[in-house]
Amino acid sequence: MIKKEKISGVYIILNTVNGKFYIGSSSNIEKRFLHHKNSLNSEKHHSSLLQRAWLKYGKENFIFQLVEKCNIRECIVREQIWLDFHKTYSREYGY
Repeated sequence: MIKKEKISGVYIILNTVNGKFYIGSSSNIEKRFLHHKNSLNSEKHHSSLLQRAWLKYGKENFIFQLVEKCNIRECIVREQIWLDFHKTYSREYGY
């Protein structure tokens, strides 16, 4: 059995209808994506704004994408740089 390599970095969850997105980081992107999808599908996601958008627009209108690979120790700093650049903390741009 071949074990998949864990990828750490910064990711986005993009709403393809309105262009808004959620930015996060993780030491294991694939596992984090599964956690987000499970939470959203069970209507228990920690981001109420993202949860409402998921229910309104449907899961088929969201893309989960890695935007930057980085060392685990750099994830939080790199995530903050992306958050500041895209201003996703503003409801106008993100969740």
